[in-house]
Amino acid sequence: MALYAFAAVVVAIVVLSILPGKDSVPVGHFDKLAHFAAYAAAGLTGMAAFGRLSRVWLLFAALMALGGGLEGAQIFVPGRQAGWGDFIANVAGAGFGEMAIVMAWNLRSSARVRSGTVRR
Repeated sequence: MALYAFAAVVVAIVVLSILPGKDSVPVGHFDKLAHFAAYAAAGLTGMAAFGRLSRVWLLFAALMALGGGLEGAQIFVPGRQAGWGDFIANVAGAGFGEMAIVMAWNLRSSARVRSGTVRR
């Protein structure tokens, strides 16, 4: 289920990133926040889908490449433009989403150890 959610988020990011300017979703002054939120969702669902701490950096690198590639592709899309600010918001969102899941896992593990449900 988490894999499908991750795939849906990535597809939505790709589609919304390559729509021509006249067809894009108007976000007004919240452009960077929209980038951050989209990639945070990708980081959250990606970590839920792949679920191992050893894959944190691999997922982060993949989302960075996706964000950079899509920003670069916007050079060729009418009415769109690539921007370093958008790329930075993408990277920050992906990192935030992944770290939120890692922190939740750590809190859950700590609670299980304190409650005695897990051997030390």
